[in-house]
Amino acid sequence: MEGTTAAYPGLYAELAVFAEKGTVIIRNGELLFYQFKDGESKAFCCLQNPEKANALHQDAAISTDSHRRQYQDFVQAIREDRKPLVTGEDALESLKLIKAIYESSRKNQEVYICR
Repeated sequence: MEGTTAAYPGLYAELAVFAEKGTVIIRNGELLFYQFKDGESKAFCCLQNPEKANALHQDAAISTDSHRRQYQDFVQAIREDRKPLVTGEDALESLKLIKAIYESSRKNQEVYICR
């Protein structure tokens, strides 16, 4: 697993999950590919723009839009006395996953995450 906002030359953002029962690839916030062992999933729509999804960023500048939107939602959540769209608990779940990946690599065995 790799994550950075400082890799040269500022390529696309991509999340690829290769699992026992399927594969999903999201590039630049768009669904690039998905296939599941058991067939279609209603949670995913058809790929609409493969040319855009396959395009590399030619500009090394990294967009801060997603961070800005998250900060704006956090401020709005305080004003509206509600939970933000991404909570501290959500962040802890991500951290659990990252720590489990490191532990799995170190032990060379599967690690299960309890919720």
